[in-house]
Amino acid sequence: MYAPSLTSGRPLMRVCWTLAVVLGLIAGVPCGAFSQTIAGAGPIYALPFSHEAVPAGLPDDVALCLFRVVQEALRNVVKHSAATDASIQLRGQEHGLALSITDNGVGFDVDDIRTKGLGLLSISERLQTVGGRLDISSRPGSGTQLEIVVPLAVIPVLQ
Repeated sequence: MYAPSLTSGRPLMRVCWTLAVVLGLIAGVPCGAFSQTIAGAGPIYALPFSHEAVPAGLPDDVALCLFRVVQEALRNVVKHSAATDASIQLRGQEHGLALSITDNGVGFDVDDIRTKGLGLLSISERLQTVGGRLDISSRPGSGTQLEIVVPLAVIPVLQ
């Protein structure tokens, strides 16, 4: 598990690199853009990233989709949440992947934001292209949790 600060570019590059390695996206992933998205985030102190049982050989479209989803979600955390902590957890499951992105920020009314937020709309539309789904848990004053599930054909899990 990595826990870099969002206020420093180098640790962010490590999260980006680790995420790219876990997803099998080494070539062609613009990690610098990922880091600049959240560099200078101000009050966010830690960004733990954990992963377990992620299958090797993810389809390229799924891997890139998840990378971009994390990128957009962190952009939203920085831009809107006033969070002091955020975390990313990626888990392989029997029939797919589960991705959880959580922050301790100001939260929001989920019903209100669905019609206004282009970032969440973009995440949802991106996930639809790979058969995934997005569940949002948030309320004002209580932070936000994005739960993402992407189905996969049976792929052996590397432990």
